[in-house]
Amino acid sequence: MVLAVDEVSGLLDRTSGTGGLILRLLHGTGMRVMECLRLRVKDVNFVNREIAARKGKVSKDRVTMLPARRVASACGMATTPISSRLAPI
Repeated sequence: MVLAVDEVSGLLDRTSGTGGLILRLLHGTGMRVMECLRLRVKDVNFVNREIAARKGKVSKDRVTMLPARRVASACGMATTPISSRLAPI
């Protein structure tokens, strides 16, 4: 399935929190799902706008760019306690 540009924008606009950040990173960086789910705060270099994607395809590490539009949301998530981002059970 391929989404139109306005459909992707609408989807990203309707998401928030950890799930929204994951979707935005997947869309903006080209990371694979498991690379994104394994992401740690120390893997993100805000100064150089890089993300170290660890143990991706064939268990290899690689570096990808962090889009300027995602720096603010990623930085905000990195400084927010995880307990406040988790959905209630």
